[in-house]
Amino acid sequence: MDGHEVALASTAAEALTLLSEDPFDVVVSDIVLPRKTGIALLGDIRKLQPDLPVIMITGEPEVGTAAKAVRKGAFDYLSKPVSRENITRTVAAAIEKKALLDKNRKLEEENRAYRAQLEERVKEKTQEVWAERDKLSSAFTAMKDGIYIVDPEHNIEFANAALASQFGPFEGRKCYVYLHDRDDVCPWCHNEQVWAGETVQWEWTSPRNGKTYERFDAPSENADGSTSKLSIFHDITERKQAQESELEHYKNIGLLSEAAIRFVSFPADEDIYAYIAETVRKLTGEVIVIVNSINEAGDVLTNRALLGLGKFATQVARLIGRNPKGMTIVPQDDELLYLSDRKLHDSNKSLYVISQKSVPKPICAALEKLYNIGKIYTIGLARENHLLGTIVIILSTGQTLQASEFIEALVNLASITLQRREAEDSLLASKTRFKNFFENQPALCYMASPEAIILDINTTALNVLGYEKSELIGQPASMLYSAESAQRYPDLLAEWKQQGHVRNEEMTLVSKTGQEHIIVLSSDTVRDSEGHILNSLSVLLDITERKEAEQRQRRLLDNIIESVSMMTQVRDPYTAGHQKRVAELTSALAEQLQLDKVKTAGLRAASLLHDIGKLAVPSEILSKPSTLTKIEYEIVKAHVNVGTDILREIDFPWPIADIVLQHHERLDGSGYPQGLIGEDNILLEARIIAVADVVEAMSSHRPYRPSLGIAAALEEIDNGSGTRFDAAVVAACHHVLKNGFQFKAV
Repeated sequence: MDGHEVALASTAAEALTLLSEDPFDVVVSDIVLPRKTGIALLGDIRKLQPDLPVIMITGEPEVGTAAKAVRKGAFDYLSKPVSRENITRTVAAAIEKKALLDKNRKLEEENRAYRAQLEERVKEKTQEVWAERDKLSSAFTAMKDGIYIVDPEHNIEFANAALASQFGPFEGRKCYVYLHDRDDVCPWCHNEQVWAGETVQWEWTSPRNGKTYERFDAPSENADGSTSKLSIFHDITERKQAQESELEHYKNIGLLSEAAIRFVSFPADEDIYAYIAETVRKLTGEVIVIVNSINEAGDVLTNRALLGLGKFATQVARLIGRNPKGMTIVPQDDELLYLSDRKLHDSNKSLYVISQKSVPKPICAALEKLYNIGKIYTIGLARENHLLGTIVIILSTGQTLQASEFIEALVNLASITLQRREAEDSLLASKTRFKNFFENQPALCYMASPEAIILDINTTALNVLGYEKSELIGQPASMLYSAESAQRYPDLLAEWKQQGHVRNEEMTLVSKTGQEHIIVLSSDTVRDSEGHILNSLSVLLDITERKEAEQRQRRLLDNIIESVSMMTQVRDPYTAGHQKRVAELTSALAEQLQLDKVKTAGLRAASLLHDIGKLAVPSEILSKPSTLTKIEYEIVKAHVNVGTDILREIDFPWPIADIVLQHHERLDGSGYPQGLIGEDNILLEARIIAVADVVEAMSSHRPYRPSLGIAAALEEIDNGSGTRFDAAVVAACHHVLKNGFQFKAV
């Protein structure tokens, strides 16, 4: 029939017999059969040949019967009368499905055979993989950075000595247990990204040693074609600490700016003394802070806020016999007048004296022991020699007071607000408070419309800028700034509109006479009672003096370095200007190598001082016109140790002493005094000076020979490139000399 071979069976038993004897592609069965239904036959066929398509036919179609047939695994269900077209189409579809199933089964059998072969190859390649790992292990062991390799199941396959020395043996451990002390996979695990072929760079602080590492997770293809994860751990703890110190400074500026804005319209229903105490604690850290108010007559102090008692708060109340908050103290006559200067004072007094002897001496002694009290600082909340309150800061033994200048600035701001509160009229409190603060604010302030048009500007700003208020009202705020800062203003305005504030932006103000002031700008939003934006309020902290002081300090340091450098040259007239000429070349090399400003400054300082140890070398040896004896040469070589000893006692912002100690070291270990080997053990600055020192020395006149010239000097560093000298530095030296660098005449 239509090209198909057909076998007929009159009963279910005959059909099952035929199926057991010959292979069939399709079964077509009636629902109604003698002695056994077509549905029952379907179940038997499913057990005998699960993949064989069965088409059911019935003369009495019912939904339940059809559903039962489909559940039993029927390929299709046809109702009588069945047309030739329908049966032909259905049989063709069933045969096509059967062919696909047969093909899949054949592929599965072939796949099983292939996998068996593959497993054998894997066994062979495994030995090769571990051989390669042994080679990698030798290379990784010498590295300063920690390295480990993990498989997709988080098993550590390898860890180098640098990592094992910090975290212990790794054998048989999961990475999340070894590094993170976890019982399960880390939520931040980057394995999926690594298996996808990505290299992930991220920072991680170890919960075990507290160090911060810059980590690089990358896929590492094994010899057998599998992929492991290679992780490199670069210790950046010191760099992070420096960054955190800088961030702490700007955080304090931010706290002060926020406080200034907050004090402008401090809510009448909020506790200002608690806010002052909280802000002081944010600036100083985990210390005890007490804020007291003083009555108008100045003869009664009342404790208004007390923070930092911690878990001993209940015990303190029990010792004193009452809640410390709300306690009143009667100070001795004129005892607190010295605090009206709003400066921090190291009281150098006991808690008993600080409490004005209002708490019995034994109890004060017990409290000092309980909190291990070290130093106690006091500062007054005051305006115009009128004391408004006091702040007491209590430190434990070993603690040091942080951010003292910010505390004093905060006290100035808080004092203004407290003074303003004293004089407020209850009916006009909000408006009067804002206006008084704005005008009396020691920081520069102005208000501007959402379009950045100046609406008001305070007296401090007018005095600094030299304008009359009428000259600025209605003008764009950008006119207050330098051309460079004014270009940034539209971006800051957009940020303010989007976020509702701007924080700690360093800008340059220009006065009417053209004088520049470096300021830190913070802006906030003033809204009406319905939340609509009225204007911006900008507070500008003038940091010009601090910036100038930093520049003066840097110039002073440069002058000292220059002077000390000249002392060496006086002892050795034949090398007059040697250190300065080396500094000229190293500065050019730093620019070519794209060193940052901090490293460049340190490199120049070290270059100017690298031969300071020659002060200890007899002048007759330094100026000897003939070849030095072995003993004389050893004396000269000692100049690096002498120079290091001299410089080690000076608190430079760079590792000058270490650079000077290493500037005669060579990559292959042939240098002195320590015979250091490799780039990881010799500072980059020392490697740069090593090249510049040779080039300058060979191209300059010496007592025992005339100048050998630049060409000879370049030949010397080329011969040692990559062995004695840093190849990148040598290449940079070629570049700067080729592009016109010349030593200045000295």
